Amino acid sequence: MRHNGIRMFSTCIRYTYTHEYVSIHNNVATIGFSPYMSNKLRPIVFTEPYIHVGDKVNRDQVVLRVETPQFYTEMIMPCGGQIIAYNPYYYYNFYSLRRPRKLNDKWVLQVALDHTFHQTGLLMSLVEYTTYVNSLP
Repeated sequence: MRHNGIRMFSTCIRYTYTHEYVSIHNNVATIGFSPYMSNKLRPIVFTEPYIHVGDKVNRDQVVLRVETPQFYTEMIMPCGGQIIAYNPYYYYNFYSLRRPRKLNDKWVLQVALDHTFHQTGLLMSLVEYTTYVNSLP
């Protein structure tokens, strides 16, 4: 199902103004780049993770840098907790313009949530996020 060109997910998924998505199940947050950002991150030529499994992270902490030939972005944590899983696709530093990699809207990391998630008022529903993305230049 699509809404204004963005694939719709279940209602438990929320989005940030920095284009991450958060899906919560049993107090575990799965975090990744939104489809909007995923389309901009093609091809990825370099990743630099700033965290490892087992690390405790805070809300608004930068955890990953991703570069394309045109620009870079950093993943900012929308919630705090402990890293329990990391998608190995993003974990290894690589730099190869001869072998560019593509990013789909795959998850990046999973976090066992702490109390800060319930204080995040900056998360948007799909409809709110779509409106926000459509307002961008």
